[in-house]
Amino acid sequence: MPPLLLQNVTVDGHIYSAPVDIHGANWMFYSTKIFQELKLQPPKSWDEFFAQASKLQAAGYTPLAFGANAQQESWLSWRCWPVLAGATSIAL
Repeated sequence: MPPLLLQNVTVDGHIYSAPVDIHGANWMFYSTKIFQELKLQPPKSWDEFFAQASKLQAAGYTPLAFGANAQQESWLSWRCWPVLAGATSIAL
């Protein structure tokens, strides 16, 4: 992360914001604290993602959330569903 960006989302040594509007529709952020607590590693495939989502949900966490913004919903469809249907890449 660029140092200036990191500086602008950090207060007293704690990061309080995820950078947004940097046009990374295919990014996902996760809680390192929760993953450490549940002894999980960041998923490297959709199969791993869904297996971990079940573990997160069983522990009382919401495994996936977004801001209920129409643009975010369209990005989900545009980026994720083709891959789930078997596409190996998506041309932009």
